[in-house]
Amino acid sequence: MFSKGSRYRNLSESVFLTANGERAIGKHLRLIRLPESVVLHTVAGGDRLDLLAYKYYGDTTKWWQISDANPDRPFPTDLLDTGPIVEELFALTHAGFEVRYANLITALKNIATVTNDRISYFDLQENSNSSVAFEFLEPVAPSFLEDTVLVIFPPADRPLVLTAIQSHGFHRLSSFSFLQGVNLAEAFTIDDVAAKQSWNELVAALRETPGVLQVDSIPLETTLSISYNRSMLDPESLASLIKTKGFIFERTQFDRVGRKIHVPPNQIV
Repeated sequence: MFSKGSRYRNLSESVFLTANGERAIGKHLRLIRLPESVVLHTVAGGDRLDLLAYKYYGDTTKWWQISDANPDRPFPTDLLDTGPIVEELFALTHAGFEVRYANLITALKNIATVTNDRISYFDLQENSNSSVAFEFLEPVAPSFLEDTVLVIFPPADRPLVLTAIQSHGFHRLSSFSFLQGVNLAEAFTIDDVAAKQSWNELVAALRETPGVLQVDSIPLETTLSISYNRSMLDPESLASLIKTKGFIFERTQFDRVGRKIHVPPNQIV
């Protein structure tokens, strides 16, 4: 049953069979058409969708129109200042990674020529034979979750290179090689075993922590986006949990106050 003014009342209906063979009646999905914005409202502390609906439409039940007009924020409360709800971005580095990585590069340089520049490679078509070319880009800081190192060595020394990678705590994810004169050039994609395990343990621990609402893992950027209720979880307790897993971090807090949201024309339903 829908109320007289419900936006779902006049939607077309369909009938489907349940697992028990019973016929059930349902409504088709309501298609949301993005209306042109009348005004851009600047979110202030204490704003609520129902109060904004009353301000702009004179009807608190029209809050859904503002929600529909701002699809980049998936939930109504995400449009407004949510008070105790905090969203932070943590850029992480693992405490032991830089030392392990530096030791690995030193070990590799003792048996080969090494470059840790950022590398991209692509196919070249020549006389119907596919070959590979490498492009060297500007160096970037190595990542403990995935990094690529180009090593040039005599083919007979490949076991020494693989042993060096493993003995310094790294795992070979993949590699690609080609001949360069009499030497073998091989691009190794590696990750730090200890740091990656700590990353996975941290994400799991955060998702089980009371007060944490959502954890988004962004491996390529070695960042975590964490939404939590600061009335249930103290920010310093959150920081302490991250540190206990061996990570150093920089944190950025996102404040919803001051954001612009669209207020569409009042719809007649």
